[in-house]
Amino acid sequence: PLKRRGNRDNFKIYSMRDYIKTILRGVGQVMLQNNALTGLLFLAGIFYNSWLMGLGAIAGNFISTISAKFLKYSEEDIKNGLYGFNGTLVGIAIWFFRYDYKKYVRIFGNSIMLLILLYNRFTIQGNEPVNNFST
Repeated sequence: PLKRRGNRDNFKIYSMRDYIKTILRGVGQVMLQNNALTGLLFLAGIFYNSWLMGLGAIAGNFISTISAKFLKYSEEDIKNGLYGFNGTLVGIAIWFFRYDYKKYVRIFGNSIMLLILLYNRFTIQGNEPVNNFST
């Protein structure tokens, strides 16, 4: 199972360099590379194609990484960008299939609210959410 942190101090103060490296590693994980330089090159390619998709990739990665921190997943996995790659792809897809972006913003916002409510419901009852991602 995924490792969880025991304390509530999940939002430690890190340097801006660490945050940028984590985001770039998350983008690099799209190409299955735990390398910030690969992420930077991949992100440069996305921005070259479309600046909107590039912003979507960064926003999706940022939101998924912050969600992983909020849900207290392993700091090592977060720093390796394992929770950022899917957000990167979703951020790109939202701008690629942008028929009605307001609809996507509402769906995305409601999904986040539902996630927070369910997580709080599980933790209030004393149960930790179950992750079946064992290796």
